[in-house]
Amino acid sequence: MISRENLSNILKTYAFYNPEIEYCQGMNFLAGFFYFYYKDEEKAFKAMLGLINKFDLTELFNTTLPRLKLYFYVLDRLISMYLPELHEHFKNEYITSSLFSSAWFITCFCNT
Repeated sequence: MISRENLSNILKTYAFYNPEIEYCQGMNFLAGFFYFYYKDEEKAFKAMLGLINKFDLTELFNTTLPRLKLYFYVLDRLISMYLPELHEHFKNEYITSSLFSSAWFITCFCNT
């Protein structure tokens, strides 16, 4: 079972490792997912760090969220290209993908 202390330890370690980012919304889901899988704080931290580094997710967790904005743009474009009727409906209703996809991206789909 995961405790707040486990999550806190993993997230504090990441904040120490990467002081530019420290903590950003969504990281707790990654830490929790990896701890649930490994049941070990060190392994969970290393897995989380590996994921963030391998896919260059530091810009996803940056305070200005540049990667998140890019993901919204790409999703909007994909919807317009492959689901034009849905795109038109979203446009008519003033719906952007950010309204429903924020949690998907900032948690790397751990909270879907």
